[in-house]
Amino acid sequence: MKEKIDKELKIKKGKVSMGTRNVTIIVSDKEVKVAQYGQFDGYYEGLGKELLDTIRVTDMNNLKTQLSKCKFINQEESDTIKDWENTHPQFGRTFTGKELIDFIINSKTDIQLINSEYFVADGLFCEYAYVLDMDKGVFEAYEGFNKKEVGVRNRFKKKANPSEYGGYHPPKKTFQAKFSEIQEYSDEVLDKFGNVSMKDFKNVIKLKEFIEESPTTETKISVV
Repeated sequence: MKEKIDKELKIKKGKVSMGTRNVTIIVSDKEVKVAQYGQFDGYYEGLGKELLDTIRVTDMNNLKTQLSKCKFINQEESDTIKDWENTHPQFGRTFTGKELIDFIINSKTDIQLINSEYFVADGLFCEYAYVLDMDKGVFEAYEGFNKKEVGVRNRFKKKANPSEYGGYHPPKKTFQAKFSEIQEYSDEVLDKFGNVSMKDFKNVIKLKEFIEESPTTETKISVV
């Protein structure tokens, strides 16, 4: 059976980074437009906080418009691209978070991307997943290393294949919030994301109900 990824220290852009595999998915018009794999800093206080901070200052309507330029290419097509580090930096394992979203917003031409949505099926190695659902105006956070069947509302449920991944299921949803709510977060509130338990963070933002995932039911629970 595959071992859980080692949390080794890596050097990323001149600073020490943690090897924590992740995927960022952006959905628009009921289609996955972005499914970006990341190798580093996928934990809540890393990429999660960075995405929340980016949402705070981003014109999300502009982002939605720009997503029409995003086009997935297959492995064979990507293999033909020479010097991709300079010509297609978005193919890199560190091209995530604010850098990714700013790149999409500022692009004047079509954006070629690699579709890594398949990675969410691996609940062992996909340690964190984040979703920006442009249709619903919602940010979602998911945590991997999950051996429990995910709930009926989990958007990755149909990708579950525990027999293929050593008994591991797709990441479980741990948090969701509307873009409009996130854009009201103060610096003080944002700093607590990942630095306190998820339950405590929900209390901080006064989230009164949250969907508790269950394999067969949908149950709303109070967190205050």
